[in-house]
Amino acid sequence: MSPVTEANGCMRFVPGSHKGELLPHKDTFTDANFLTRSQEADIEIDDQDTILVPLAPGQALLHHGKLLHASAPNRSNERRIGLAINYLAPHVRQVVAKHDFAVLVRGEDKFGHFQHVPAPTRDMDDDAITWHRRILSAQNEAIYEGAKQPPL
Repeated sequence: MSPVTEANGCMRFVPGSHKGELLPHKDTFTDANFLTRSQEADIEIDDQDTILVPLAPGQALLHHGKLLHASAPNRSNERRIGLAINYLAPHVRQVVAKHDFAVLVRGEDKFGHFQHVPAPTRDMDDDAITWHRRILSAQNEAIYEGAKQPPL
């Protein structure tokens, strides 16, 4: 949505890292990490083994969820605005939270692992806001499951 450059913290990837096993992660709960639990892969990564992926407005980046990735802080005076969307197949299910939610974008859900979220009928629709709160509650339950430090 906006230019994403090295100066404002474009994504950095470790090529091929998605092909191996899921690596152990650790929670750091540091202010320097934007992620909820400040989680990071529990390994040392040499910056020379990574590639930077700057983007111009209108460009998109798709990557496998297991691909090691990170972004640096925004050290510029420019905003870094983006949108993250996660796609998964209906046979996948949440194993941490009691409930999970999804919008079916294609095909048929023969598994029923998700509560289907209806499309909003207008901006700031009361029903959509209620759904949003339910989803955030379930996500917080999943995000903080097993956390050694309670959420702030």
